[in-house]
Amino acid sequence: MTVVLPNKQESHSIHNLQVLVDLIPNNCAHRNINNITSPDAIFVPFRATTENINFLLQQLEWYEGPIYLMPSGYNDMEIVNHVGVQNIRELRFVQQDFIDFFYSLSTSTHRQTQHLKSTWDLPVKRNYALCFARMKGYKRTLLVDDDIQGLNQTFLNTLATSLSDYSLSGCFVDEFPDLSILDHLERIAGKRKYPFLSGSFLFIKPFEGNSFFPMIYNEDWLFMLPYIMENSVCSLGSVKQLASDPFSDPRKATFQEFGDVVVGGLYELMRLNQYEHRYKLEVWKHIVQERRSTWISMKAFYRGSKYQRVIDAGLKSNKTITEKDCLEFVESWEYDLSQWRKFAKEN
Repeated sequence: MTVVLPNKQESHSIHNLQVLVDLIPNNCAHRNINNITSPDAIFVPFRATTENINFLLQQLEWYEGPIYLMPSGYNDMEIVNHVGVQNIRELRFVQQDFIDFFYSLSTSTHRQTQHLKSTWDLPVKRNYALCFARMKGYKRTLLVDDDIQGLNQTFLNTLATSLSDYSLSGCFVDEFPDLSILDHLERIAGKRKYPFLSGSFLFIKPFEGNSFFPMIYNEDWLFMLPYIMENSVCSLGSVKQLASDPFSDPRKATFQEFGDVVVGGLYELMRLNQYEHRYKLEVWKHIVQERRSTWISMKAFYRGSKYQRVIDAGLKSNKTITEKDCLEFVESWEYDLSQWRKFAKEN
């Protein structure tokens, strides 16, 4: 069978895919308006590298439910200002069986991702939040990062209530745009980028247990993918993300590249109604090469600029990725989904 793939002008970044944005109903506001409810619990993964966490907590002073702060370092809680905020609780993933299970998954031991666990704990935190929520009996939970702004009571309660009809609900993060480094480079160069839902602000039904956050950049988009394919996701409006310098550390481009290739590729195949071709090596070869061509074009466009170091890092990382890496990760992820669902049912 001939695979019809996108031409060279089309990017594999999900932020470019307006047609995928249209798959997410923007109608949360019209649901259950006479039965508004608050989230049962809010989970906030954070690192004590900034004071962002206190800005977020100020926005949640009205909230009476538990707010679980999920720090990375042992001293991270020292920067938290508890004044005016009720029910702040510290939550660390201390269950060894959960940790052992997650790090034993095929997606955690893949050649391109196995090194991440030493420096990156966000997927572990998000997964543990879901397990903990089930253990506590929470039916409507919010995952929110500490750099999210623009929250208020009516807004959060409306989205929490939408979980009566959907498995997931959230907002598009469109200011400061939640993009990868390559997306930012293309945006600055004048290419339009569409916002999308993000794990940085996502309402979830924990008991559904149909998906998990794997050990790969863009893990939140992989988490959402099964739900999007089931038409069980909705959105309402947008939120803001505090501005940061995406080009401050070239290692970010290295970290992001494999996840951008794999997850962007899966969403592109879904957009093209060719998702069944995800098991074909020639498809992944094309996707990797198209991504590489984009890096090369950005290198030429920004020649001699301050962006050269991150571009070189991204391009170097791309050259380590093979079509076999991509296919093996997709197969591992789909196998791990079945393992996760079994684990979620038993725990």
